[in-house]
Amino acid sequence: MSQINPSNNIKPLLQPTIIQSIVRLAIDQKAINLASGFPDWDTPQFVTKSIANASTSGENQYCLPGGHPILRQQIAATYSKSLGIEINPEKNVFVGQGASGVIFDIYTALLNPGDEVIIFDPHYEFLSKEAKLVGAVVRHCSLEQPRDLENGVWTINFDQFKSLFNERTKIVLINTPHNPTGKIFTKEELNQISQIIQMYPQVVVIADEVYEHLTFDNKSLNRVCQTPGLTDRTLSVYSMGKTFSCTGWRVGFAIGPEELIKYAIAAHSYTCYSINRPAQVGIANCLRIAENNYEGFQNYYSYFRNIFENNRNKLIENFNLLESLDLKLNKPEGGYFLIGSFEKFATKIPLRYFYKDYMNVINGDQEIGIQYEKLDNPEVSLDVAFSTYMAVEKKVAVIPLSSFYGQATNDFKSYQGRYLFRIALCRKEQSYQDAINRLKESS
Repeated sequence: MSQINPSNNIKPLLQPTIIQSIVRLAIDQKAINLASGFPDWDTPQFVTKSIANASTSGENQYCLPGGHPILRQQIAATYSKSLGIEINPEKNVFVGQGASGVIFDIYTALLNPGDEVIIFDPHYEFLSKEAKLVGAVVRHCSLEQPRDLENGVWTINFDQFKSLFNERTKIVLINTPHNPTGKIFTKEELNQISQIIQMYPQVVVIADEVYEHLTFDNKSLNRVCQTPGLTDRTLSVYSMGKTFSCTGWRVGFAIGPEELIKYAIAAHSYTCYSINRPAQVGIANCLRIAENNYEGFQNYYSYFRNIFENNRNKLIENFNLLESLDLKLNKPEGGYFLIGSFEKFATKIPLRYFYKDYMNVINGDQEIGIQYEKLDNPEVSLDVAFSTYMAVEKKVAVIPLSSFYGQATNDFKSYQGRYLFRIALCRKEQSYQDAINRLKESS
């Protein structure tokens, strides 16, 4: 048998991600999953009927790589209004395999080995790993954690952001509303970002706006492509799986200048050629229906937003009552998730959870106390230990935040996100109540 020599870019991706490991642990432990970014409620009937009708109407074969004309036309009609720009369905729209697939196609189309991508930390790790997969270098700009986590907002370190640019910078990725912080980038921040980017004519902006309809407390989303100086260099990316609670359909798309869209379509042509045709036609119908009155709300998007905002408010209220855990939750401005802190509980985490074989640690039930910085060769970071403890002993799964940073480390004194965890807002009310009850019972 010949010796297999895989790509150097793929070798670091062989190990499961922290998110995948926690989700697998949650299944094994029969823990309530507050970790994963997909809903546990049924997909709306108008959505499932739309794809069923498309399939039974003969929409089952390949279509052109740029996307089905029916969907591209509907995207142009819908987003010409919301973005305030004229969109040509054939020149300015590209449909791909979910938002992650669309971004990977853009990376493939625009990046050469050694080109650099700037991403704001914390970030959804696929965004950086996809860039590395095509040979790019990822540079990380930190969003500054608010001192008052419960009431503060995350801010941009602009000195650091500006210092990351050079002649190799090719892409800046802006995710708003942001995963995992829930931050909505302000107009002032986007204008300042634009001023820096305009100094580098080779730079393209990817606006990851997959949570576009999830803005809370009557806030509005500041569209990246509407920022002066960014319109002609921005590819705005959206996820219909997130919007219509059908993440398994894998339908996403990008809107942008023809000069950029054509390269993404060319790359897509040689990855999967085209995506699920009945899903594309079904989503086109969903976009039409979503603008109408829905379940007593002005439209489907208002109904959708209300679910997430209510989940956020009730979670914060209920977690504040869990005095034994003393967990603090940040109030996100929008998005699919919220961040919490276990800093005051950290010293109570049993010793065993700092080691991968946690069931066979001598004196494993001993609390680490104030000496956690002096642990003997811990094998996992503080937030991973907390998340493992939560899944195993509390039977509630949350995501450790160190996986969302570019340089996760076991250095307890310095690594970012060490006291933080993420909770998904896309769960039924009963799921959250069951989780709260488990946390109360095990306290």
